[in-house]
Amino acid sequence: MIRTAIRPFAAIAAGATLVAGLAPLSVARADTPTQWSYDISTTGNDVFYTSPTSINPAADLYDVTSTINLLEVRVRYLFLNFNVNVTDQIPPEQRVVTNSVVGPAPITLVNAPVVYPAAPEPPAISGDLFVGLNAGGFGVANFTNVTLGTTQVEVPGFGLQTVTITRVRVVGTIDAKARDILLGDTNCDGFVTVGDIAAFVLALTDTAEYTIQFPNCPILSADTNEDGFVTVGDIATFVALLTGL
Repeated sequence: MIRTAIRPFAAIAAGATLVAGLAPLSVARADTPTQWSYDISTTGNDVFYTSPTSINPAADLYDVTSTINLLEVRVRYLFLNFNVNVTDQIPPEQRVVTNSVVGPAPITLVNAPVVYPAAPEPPAISGDLFVGLNAGGFGVANFTNVTLGTTQVEVPGFGLQTVTITRVRVVGTIDAKARDILLGDTNCDGFVTVGDIAAFVLALTDTAEYTIQFPNCPILSADTNEDGFVTVGDIATFVALLTGL
């Protein structure tokens, strides 16, 4: 089995000199990127946003980015009501989340708790933020299971005081692009060329390392015989895609 696997790898590498001068034989199809902006507020109730437009719900792959631009709380102290920007309390990895998610829709990009302030302080706000696409290809942003409490902030003229949070506002964007998985495009540059050979071999021999080196590439781009698995059975069809034979 090992020799059988090694000989085709060598053949692929050797074949690079034969096809290096060829123009790309296949090009990935992708829709125009779309951005939706949302601005949702809650006084403790569940809130839901659905985009006014949609993208292809039957795509093979979605490149999606969720960005939280503002997390704002409205607080009350005695007779005073004012807003506090707490965006900087969100961990950077939660403020901007980018991923390529295999389709078709629905898909999930973000499904995580939002808590302020950060531990070990007791939470004054908690809720679950969901960002993704619904079955129709519409962008969705939901903030549910919301709990509002109290926290301490500097109140002008009064110093550090315990205030009551009465509202939470989340402002953000969802960037999404639908595209097809291009079989053989294992480096995800949008073309099938000799530049995909090393990535194909890596996908075949070390899936974990492939996902590290190509985090936004679907492993199924190496499933060139479309049997649902990446195995040595994909080598012949990969070579055929590469050479146009």
